[in-house]
Amino acid sequence: MPTDAHQDAPPTARDACQSIAATLDRLQSVRNEIYASGVMRGASGALRPVWPAGLTRDRGEFLRDAATSIDASSIIETGLGLAMSSSYLLEAALRSSQSAQARLTSIDPGETSVCDDAGLLHLHDAGLTPFHRFFPEPSQRVLPLLAQSGESFDLAFLDGDHRFDGAFVDAYYALQVVRPGGLIILDDVWMPSVMKVSRFLTSNCLCELASEYASGGKPRLHVLRPLATHAARAWDHFLEF
Repeated sequence: MPTDAHQDAPPTARDACQSIAATLDRLQSVRNEIYASGVMRGASGALRPVWPAGLTRDRGEFLRDAATSIDASSIIETGLGLAMSSSYLLEAALRSSQSAQARLTSIDPGETSVCDDAGLLHLHDAGLTPFHRFFPEPSQRVLPLLAQSGESFDLAFLDGDHRFDGAFVDAYYALQVVRPGGLIILDDVWMPSVMKVSRFLTSNCLCELASEYASGGKPRLHVLRPLATHAARAWDHFLEF
């Protein structure tokens, strides 16, 4: 009995490209709607304002372009929140040369209790769930497990715990999981606690400051490039920061 030759045919490279293009269009459409309305819906159905927690468009584009500059396809972030940063990071991953392996891993223990799962719903509405992995546990528990299992990422975006000790632990483990040539991006470096982490990393030969995003006269994002020599420091190495 004759069969349709196309019925069970595996997806082609052209099909994959068309699918990614459609996802990118949907992503941008959902993002534009959020910016236009200024609100997002949580799992309870309640509307919540995007500002001040949400990422501005120019800040998001800076984040996306930083990821694009290293052709990042595998990205990890601490802090999901409303998933505005997630949207831009996944846009970069889907535009990378390895778009078929695009993946964002997010860690946020407060997504349900604080954000009413608004970020997860945002990514679902934008068609990004297939490219997203989510851990609802604290990052200080998840990151060591990922490092121990040998996972590697092109870029780490740190926007979780903003207390010095929590931000420092996130940065420490980001150094363990970000590949050579990758990037670590610190958000909210206008806060003394986060700026202190950035200064430690750069002063103690762990990273170099690659670029900075500032607005309103304050630094907002630090893009750090891990130094290949950081593992070769003396056992008692320390410089004031």
